[in-house]
Order: sequence, then C-alpha cells, then structure tokens
Amino acid sequence: AAKRRRVEAAVAAAPLARPRVQAAVARQDDVPPEDDFAGLEPTSLEDEAADLLEAVAATSAKRRRADAAAKPRFSAQLIAPQQRPPVEPLPAPVHKPVEGVWISMAELIGGCGVAASGKGKEVDEEEDEEGPHEPAAREGQDAGGEATLAAFRRSRFVRLGGPHPDWMTEPVAIARIALPDLRPSDPPLRIPRSVAEKGLLSSPQLETVAYAVRRFRSQLPGGARAGYYLGDGTGCGKGRMIAACFWHFWNEGHRRQVWLSASADLLEDARRDFRDLGAERLPLAALGSIPYGSIRASAGGLDSQGNGILFATYHMLVSAKSQARQRTAPVTVDNSRLAQMIEWLGGRKAAGLVTFDEAHKAKNTGSFEALGASKTGLAVVELQQSCPGIGCLYASATGATEIKHLGYMERLGLHGPGRPHRDFDELRLAVEKGGLAAMELVAITMRSEGMLSCRALSFRGTSFNMRVMPLELEQVAMYTAAADLWQRMLRVLGEMQNAEKKHARQMYGKKTEMKIHVDVSFQMRYFWAAQQSFFKQLLISLKVEKAAQIVEDALVRGEQVVVSMWSTGQALSEAFLQQQSTKKEAAEAAKAAKGAAAAAAAAAAATPAAARGVGSSASSAKVNRAGADSAEGLTGFICGLEVMVGRMLDKLYEPMARGPKDATVLKGLRHELKAAKFPASLMDLLLERLGGPSKVAELSGRTRRLVSTTAGMQLQERGEGADSVNIVEQRAFQEGRKRVAIITEAASAGISLHSERRTGFSPAPRYMLTLELPWEADKAVQQLGRVHRSNQAHPPRFGVLLTELGGECRFASSVARRMRLLGAMTRGDRSAAADVTGGLEGFDMQNMYGKRALDYFYKVLRTHEDFPVEMNFVGRKRKFANWDNFYFAAEQALYSVGIKLTTDERFDDSLKESKTLNAFLNRIMMIEPTMQNAMFDCVQGLYGHEVRVDQELGVYDDGLETLNSNCGQSLHVEEVSREVLFTDPETRAETTCVRVKVDRGFAWDSAEKLCELRCEEVRGDGFYFWKRDGHDTPALAVACPGTGKDAEDEDKRRFLLYTPRDGALKKLPGATKRLTYEDLHDHGGLRPAKAAELPALQRAWRAQFEFAGSMPAGAAESRFVEEHILSGSILNVWGAVGSVVKGGSSSSSSGGPDRIPLIRARLAGSAEAVVGVRVDPARLPEVRYALGALLESRAAAPLLAVGDAAAAAAVAAAEGPKVEAPTYEEVMECMEEHLKDRPGQCDEDWKGWAQVHAHMVSRGLADNAAECVVAVQHWVEELLRLKVFERAEGSGGVKIREKPKGCGWYVPPPKPKPLPKKARGGRGRGGGRGGTGRGGSGGAAALGG
Repeated sequence: AAKRRRVEAAVAAAPLARPRVQAAVARQDDVPPEDDFAGLEPTSLEDEAADLLEAVAATSAKRRRADAAAKPRFSAQLIAPQQRPPVEPLPAPVHKPVEGVWISMAELIGGCGVAASGKGKEVDEEEDEEGPHEPAAREGQDAGGEATLAAFRRSRFVRLGGPHPDWMTEPVAIARIALPDLRPSDPPLRIPRSVAEKGLLSSPQLETVAYAVRRFRSQLPGGARAGYYLGDGTGCGKGRMIAACFWHFWNEGHRRQVWLSASADLLEDARRDFRDLGAERLPLAALGSIPYGSIRASAGGLDSQGNGILFATYHMLVSAKSQARQRTAPVTVDNSRLAQMIEWLGGRKAAGLVTFDEAHKAKNTGSFEALGASKTGLAVVELQQSCPGIGCLYASATGATEIKHLGYMERLGLHGPGRPHRDFDELRLAVEKGGLAAMELVAITMRSEGMLSCRALSFRGTSFNMRVMPLELEQVAMYTAAADLWQRMLRVLGEMQNAEKKHARQMYGKKTEMKIHVDVSFQMRYFWAAQQSFFKQLLISLKVEKAAQIVEDALVRGEQVVVSMWSTGQALSEAFLQQQSTKKEAAEAAKAAKGAAAAAAAAAAATPAAARGVGSSASSAKVNRAGADSAEGLTGFICGLEVMVGRMLDKLYEPMARGPKDATVLKGLRHELKAAKFPASLMDLLLERLGGPSKVAELSGRTRRLVSTTAGMQLQERGEGADSVNIVEQRAFQEGRKRVAIITEAASAGISLHSERRTGFSPAPRYMLTLELPWEADKAVQQLGRVHRSNQAHPPRFGVLLTELGGECRFASSVARRMRLLGAMTRGDRSAAADVTGGLEGFDMQNMYGKRALDYFYKVLRTHEDFPVEMNFVGRKRKFANWDNFYFAAEQALYSVGIKLTTDERFDDSLKESKTLNAFLNRIMMIEPTMQNAMFDCVQGLYGHEVRVDQELGVYDDGLETLNSNCGQSLHVEEVSREVLFTDPETRAETTCVRVKVDRGFAWDSAEKLCELRCEEVRGDGFYFWKRDGHDTPALAVACPGTGKDAEDEDKRRFLLYTPRDGALKKLPGATKRLTYEDLHDHGGLRPAKAAELPALQRAWRAQFEFAGSMPAGAAESRFVEEHILSGSILNVWGAVGSVVKGGSSSSSSGGPDRIPLIRARLAGSAEAVVGVRVDPARLPEVRYALGALLESRAAAPLLAVGDAAAAAAVAAAEGPKVEAPTYEEVMECMEEHLKDRPGQCDEDWKGWAQVHAHMVSRGLADNAAECVVAVQHWVEELLRLKVFERAEGSGGVKIREKPKGCGWYVPPPKPKPLPKKARGGRGRGGGRGGTGRGGSGGAAALGG
C-alpha cells in the first residue's frame, strides 16, 4: 500500500507520466489482493518513481507556470498509456479498484450493502451545504385529484453526490419498483472520486451512471453487449451523465468511442459537459472535420494514436458519396461515413461506448417495411450489428411515443432468446394489441431490470397558460375568403372527377370503374392533406400581431422570450424564387429568340449551330442562378400560402382540365387566389415585427432569409452554415445581447436556452410562447424543454397562443392524445407526461365519448330534436333565432365541405370519413369562422355532457381494461398484500404478486340517478325483483346505447343488470350471451317492480348493500372480491408462466402473436397504478411452482464474465447434452406409471401438472428449463382434455380412465394439439441469460407460452 501511494503521488505530480509508471499502475488495477502485486518489480518501480520525483523538483519555475496554465494532458484522474491497447471483443471486468482514485461501489451505496431494491435500510438523512435531507414530495394529479408523481432531489440508493440542483419527479408507479441490487463487491465506477465529492454529479445522476455501467457489463444471449436507455426528461442533465459514461470507458482502456447527436450545434454543449466534469482533456473530434477514408492519428482533434471521442450527427451518419448512395460502387470508408465510423471503432472487435443522444431521431426503423423505416434508423441498427462489443447508450427524453419506435434499441434485449417474443415484429404486435397497459408494462419491465431511467425535471414553480386570441374583422374576412376558395376548389375537383369518370366509361366501359376509384382516392387524399396544411399555416400567420404584443409585454417585465414554432416556410420560398427565375429565363430566351430571328440567315454562315446551342445553355444557366439568388422584383415577403395553392392547381387540377371551360374555371381560381391577399410566412413577419435580425436570435435550419431594407427586399445569407450560425445566435441570447429568440424544429432538441446561474450568462426569467404545436408529442416535449433545465436561476413560464377557431383544436387534440402514449411508453404511466403540457389534456377528445358526441350531433341534425346543452349562439337577438335555423345552416355547411349526413354512393367516402372526429375537425376548418365555432361548440358541449353524466353516475369509462371499471361502473380497489415471487439471479429484477380487494357493490343513490337519466321509454328498462338464492334481490335493468341498426330495433338492444351486491352484470349467471329484452321477459325469476313496490325495493336495496359490505371478501354474500395481479418484470418470466396465467396452452400451433392478458388497477388513496396480468387464485400454486423451477434453473447456471467464450465452452462441455422437452407419449407413460401403483388407479391428492413435472425431473426425463415446464403442462392438459385421464368425482384427484369395451370397430385415439411454437433458445449454461443451453427461459411459447 505504501508503494502504491508513492507511485500515485509521483504520477499525480508529473506533467506527463512516464509510460512504465503508467503501465505499472494500470497493471495493479487488475491484480487481485492475494497476488501481492505479482509480476511487478518493487525495487525498480520505486526507483522509477524516485527519479520521476527528482525530475519534477528540478523543473524550472517557468515550466511550472506553463503547466499550471495548461493542465497536464494526463493526470491521476486520466491515466492513459502511450500506446493503444489491443482491442478485444469484450473486455474482462476490473477486479480491484484503485482506492482513492475511482468511486468504489461500497462508497457509492454507503458501504453497508444496501440493496437498490429498497427493501433494506433507507439512506440516512444527512446534512450538507444545501441543508438537511429533503423528503420526497408529491406533485401532479390525475383525473381523480390523486398525486401521480413523486418529487425528490436525492437518490434513495446512492450516498455520494450532492442533491440535484432542481427537483426531479418520477411516476409513483415507477418509484415503487424494486431495482436490481448495487453490491459493494461490484467493480468501481472509473470516475474520479472528486466528481462526487465536489457535487459535479448529483446523487440521482450517479445512480443512473452506476446502473448504466452495471448494464454494460452484462451480455445479451446473442453475444452482444447489453444497452441502457437514459430516458430522463429534458433538462435533467443527461449530457453530464453521458460524459461520465464516456469517461468510465476511457479509464477502462477503451479509447475509441462515438457520440451521435441531432445537430452539430450540440458539439459545444458536449465540450461543456466534459469541462464541467473536469474531463476537458479527453480528445473530442467532430467527424465533419475529417475527410473520407481511414481516420488517421491527430485527425480533427484526436490524439496522436488516433484515439478519442468522435462526435457526429445522424445526418452525418447516413452521409455518403453519390457512388455509395446509388449503389454504383461498393460501400467503403472512402465513400460512406457509416463505414468510416465502423472501421475506426474496430468493427467486431470494438469495445468502446456509442451514445445515441437524441435517439428519437432514429425511431423509424424495424424489420417491417410497411411502417416506413428511415435511413437514419437503418444506419443506427447497422452500426449496432456491425460492432457487437460496443456499449450502447440510448439517450432521449422522448425515445418512443409508440412501441414501433423502439425498433432501433436492439441492445435492450426486449425480444429474442430468453423473451416471450422471438423478434421485434412479434413484440410490436403484442403490445399494440395490449394498448396503453402493454406500453406501461414494457416500461415497468425495463425499469425493474435496471435498463431504464425515466425521471423528469419537476415543473414546480412553472406556469402554463392557454391564451385564446379573438380574430379581428379583417382576419375574419380573410379567413372567410380562404374558406370560400377551398369550398369552390372542392366543388371544381368533384366536377372534374365526375367528367373524368364519364369520359372513361364512354371510352373503355365499366371495367375501368375500380381504377378510376383508386385515382380519385389518391386525388382526394392529396387535396385534404394540402387543405390541412394550408389552414394550419393560415392560422399561425394570423397570430403575428398578437404574438408581438405578448413578447413586448414580457420584455417589459424583464423576461427573455423564446418563440416556438415548427416550420419556417423556406421550402415554399425557395420554390417561389426558383419559379420566378424560370419565368425570367423564359422571357429573356423568348426576347433573344425574337431578335435573333431577323438576323438568322446572315448569322447562320458565320456561327455554327452547335456553338449557338452551347452559348444559349450557358446564358440560361447564368440567368437561372442570378434569378434564384436574388430578390429582384420582390416588393414584400413571399406568401407561402399562395405558393402552396398554386402548386396544387398545377399538379392536381391542370392535368385533369379538358377544354376551354375547365381552363376558364382554373383561371378564375387563380384570380381569386391573388385577390385574397393572404399573409406572408410567420417567421419573416414576426422577425421584422420584433426588430429584425439585430435584435432577434433566429435558431432555425434556414441558410438564407429575406430582409426588408431601405433599398427594398434583400436575400441575406445567414452564414457559412445554419449549424454554426445557430451556435452564435444561441450564445447571443444566453448572454443577453439578444432578448428574443425564435426556434424551429432544427433547434428544438438538445440546446439550452434557460435562465443560467453560471457567470457570463443572463439570469433573466424565461418565457416560452408556442405559436405552432407540432404533430408529435415527443417534439412538443423537446421544444418545451429548451427553457426548463437543471441549474436554472428561475423557473420558466409557458404560454400557448391559440385562435378562437374550433378547427385549431384539432392539432391540440392530437398532441394531447399522443402525450398519453408517450407517458405510457417511456415512463410507465400514461398520465406522466401531462405535467409537461399543462392544460392540453383538456383537448383530448379522441376517445369513445368524442365519437358518441359526434354521432349525437349528426343525429340531432337529421332529426331536429331538442339539443341537450344550452348554447349562447341560439336564441332571441343571437346568430340563430332557433335550433331549426341552426340545424339547416349546419347541414348546408357540412355538405359544402364534403360531409353528407346520408349518402348511397358506393365509392363516396364522405360518410365514412365524417364518422371520425379528426376528419370532422379537419373539414370544418373550411367553414367560415362563425359557423365553424358554433359546430365545434356543439360537439364539445355534447362531449362534456356525456362525460359529466357518466361521472355523476359513477359509470365513466375511459376505454381502458382496468379493475377500476366494470361496464362503466367505477369500482373501489384496495391493496391487501404484495409478495415477491421471483428474483432473477442475474438482473435482480423482481416479479411480484399484488393481492387487491375490489368493491363491486352498487349503492341505491347511484341506482336511482342512473334510472332517472338512462331509463328511457324502451321496453325492459326499470327496476325488477329477481328471485335468487331463495330471496327477492332488487335489480335495475338499463338498456345499453344502441349503434347502427340496433338503435332502432328494441328487440336487439342489450341490457345491463345492476344489483346491490354484484354491480353491473352483462349476462345472467349460467348464460352464454349478453342480456336482451327477451331474456328479461322470459326469465322466470325476474318480474318488473310496480310503482307501489318501489319503497320496499329501495329498503331491500339498501339493506342488501349494507349486508354484502359486512361480509368478508370471497364469501358468496359479499360484494368484495379479491384479485391477484402478477406485476413487475413479467416479460422476463412470461415464457415459463404464460400458459399458467392464461389458464392453459391456448396459443395457436402456428405460434402467431397473441395478446398478453393485461390488467390495470389504480389503488384507492394512492397515485400508484398496478399494471400486470390477472392470475386465477386457483392457479397461483402452479405459478409459484413454475417460477420456482425457473429460479432453480437460472441459479444453477453460472454467471459468466462478459466475453468469456472459453469458460462458456468449458461449462457446456462439462454439462453434457441438454434435456429435451418431454413428448406427449413420455408424459402419458409417466402419469400411467404413477397412477397404476395407487388404489383404484386414482391419486386423490393430485397437485396438477406441477406434480408430474417434479416426478419427471427426479427421474431425469425433464429439467427446470422453461421449455420443459411448458411442455409438461401442455401435455397434461391435453391428456385431460382427450379423456385419457379423468378427474375423480368429489376429491378433485385424477385417475386412469376405464377403457370401454370394444364394439368390433377400431376407433383411432384422438390427436393432441401440438406444442405452441417455441422461442429460439432458452437460458442455459454457456448460453448466457436467455441462451440456447439447458435451463433456459426462452423455450416457452412465443406469446401464449
């Protein structure tokens, strides 16, 4: 130890450590204590250290000052050998930390073996500079007012590191998940202890880095290194955590690593993150500064050995020369950036870290072509497959909004060997069938296995306001003109299509009808897409003046403002400039041709035709460049809306025009378009209104822009490149030189625009004004996260500016719906992302109540019945004198936009499209503002009415499969107990069984209200007396809302029967079909209650309700039932327990994807939602047995070091051949042998298939692998189904069935169903977790198990 301390002191004091000392210290790291530094020469080592100290003492003062100004390239914190070590497929783990240098795991968790599962002693409360340990708080509420988020500043599992600068949150359901253990004996974090001591990483950040490093030490069954998903929200400090992971790998000796990100702007942020940790000496190079070909030493900032961290963008990743893109030449390092990166990393021998920062850029990928894989996604997948030894860190606050977006995260190991899904397609189909609950289960599984971090920065102190902007009279007139134009364009398009159909029938007959329909379908799709884009841009352009006023008010308050939009309109502007250039070129060419015609004869002899052609082409090209690169002739900003409509007329209408009549119509449309005088693009108008580029920082992807000057319109280049200009603009805003910033999609990820605490930055409060909501929820979250980040001086304020037009709520509704998907997929709770967007969840009408409201609206328009909600636009001295006037006007308005309430046309998709709320909101944007708002208010009012009524009755149904609702009836769920059934020996992920108690009773007050509001004059509605169990049970029959033709036929209406004890019943006990009027009328035990009997019925209802509530759960007379939910890490064990949970091997023999029977329950008095699969209590012992067998098989398999192929081969050889899954005949023979020795060939104490499996294991006919467990269960159930064995009457045992005497005919035995197709391999010795060896968990059925 003394020798080591002297060597460390020498290395720390040296400007440049000598190679031999470095190598000696590095060797000491890997030598176990008992080896006593074997292989080292103590004497020579001390001599070398002494020489080194003498050299340091003799150094001149000038040299010391120079070294102090420029820190040594390598220090004790950054030990680097002079020569690059040989690259191995996967490095061996480090056995011994260097005390005093790295962060040991014992120090990290407190040195007392505290498990991260949370079952041990909690981290003690301690005081530091920030004050005492702050207890976790609750914030955020669900629809029921319960807290959904837990707030904290310290990790529960990590002692080192300070509190996080700002409060963080995570869903309560996620907070209760037991994480895998962090053990004191684990290898250290190879990050200097000073990082934790100085608080450069907070304890939550250290926890994430520890689990990421822990995950990188494990190996997937296919041999690749496992990955980690850093899914913390925007502003949580992901950059520092990424930098810490890179530093850890560097100090392990892996010197070639890659940092992929969304924009080149983020390179400066990466340098800042390394600098903040004290690792600024790590060589960081931009791939864009390195030419094609093999990357050489010192290129672009790499060290002398060509090592370092390569920073690249996703755009750079897919960049290639034309030969590689067009596949005219082989893909090599000389023409492909991806190939260049793979070669530099080392290919299959690479062992460094690759971080996919802003990983959502690669989300469109997968093996399913129909979902449109992107080039970026495919390149990310190829990089991972080409380098199986790299660690993959996926970092994004919005990595996946839907399950299909997880395709690129191959290293998470959610599918394949050891999982119930063989490939990603199968996982995707299963989760899509399971809906939001399945998405939550995936996130919970990832968290429980220690591969996911999903915290978010608390929105405590922030404000979120929805600002509705009324339209001025001029704006209303402009919008009305736009609506009239598009309605006319729709009519013209329909007339042209009808003429085209008529012409085709006359020319080619009826056989062309289907082809014409296909063409019409594409044309209408193009039309509606353009219509939606047009009106969205028009609404945004109308906000310029109001937005400018809001910005000016914020500046007066001393705030700096970030204006958020999504598009710049540059594509339309460039198209317009190119069009003007083409026109100018054509005019000059015509003028030149006219002048040349007079002298053609004289010039022909002197000038060859070829020369004339070349000269004309060059002149044309010169004119084209000059026209496209100048704003000559422009008197104002370009109107993108006009360009958009003009292009549609050119592409869609012109090819269909026939004759002068159509030409005249199109000419009239173009004239009407010019006369409308639509506004220019929002970016240009707002930039000029707020003071121009000198006062406003523009962070966008535009390379040039139009600027209004005293000399007219000028086309101004923004700089060498948009990325470098954005960095300058960002710095100007952050330093306070420009107090307003406008950001678009190009700058909506990764950058920081928050109120900085650091010196040199402006600490002014930030106000973000959103003018345009993006379509996707992840992009909305990314934009909002630019101003809300860690270490901020002031929490920001948010505002969303919407117009008063109902059609704009279409966009807010889509974002609100996707927020629920985002929360379920990335944070395990569908309501977890709601805090990010404040009041947007109120716009989410895309559910069953939205459809009901729209159907109701169409119904009242057809029938002219009374409207159930009072509206302020109907009445005396209002827009509409009565409802009949409104109904007539609304029907005409809907007809003008293609919504026909009744239609018989075969190929008219108007009626079908109008059934969806999205189509309705899209099309009413083509209606003038007054009528548009009136219709939207009607649908919104009906939506609120339907929801409010059901909530008052306690029958509100949000469409989820949950224990909290039964046929719309709200149920009370309490947790009774929680038991850990399985803990994976390797990942320490836990599978738990949660026992809950459900109150299904229905009180009299609810029944009375339900009868008043829902019992219409329909046959069968009302109260009944039900003769049940010898007593008169009061009941209430309520007709379900009819749909389609069933709404008019009372005989086909279905009913729900409510009782005090059982709540809502869909069918009578013993029945197989839903309850109908015929069942109510013909059932002998049901009789309608007379009016005089209602008081007695009320007393009986109350009495039975109270009596049922006093009985214990499970009793026949009790209104309480108990349910068991298998939760936690379910995907990890589904292969062994899937068939048990589902009540047998019900999967198809083809092994096709099946739905995991998920259930969700919100616990009373808590924000926690339990997500899992429901287990029949009678089969719970079988679940325990299957999990016990799985645990035994996994515990028997040794945990091999990552990449230790030799040890794996030795274990496999010593193990011998694996036991195959037993066959049908083997199971039948084993059961017969067991029963023949019993009295009467019957086992009265038979324990089911588990007993058979245990017997076969004892005889060596099976083992505890999941495939054997599933096979035995399947064949036993088949033997019982085929009556080979039968149940003993009374005892429940099993016996050999007596064979009937023959009748002279041979009756072949029935054939059993084959085993479901199994997943590829199981977990076994030599196969790793989920491998193909013995004792695996992957031998289960693909889904059904």
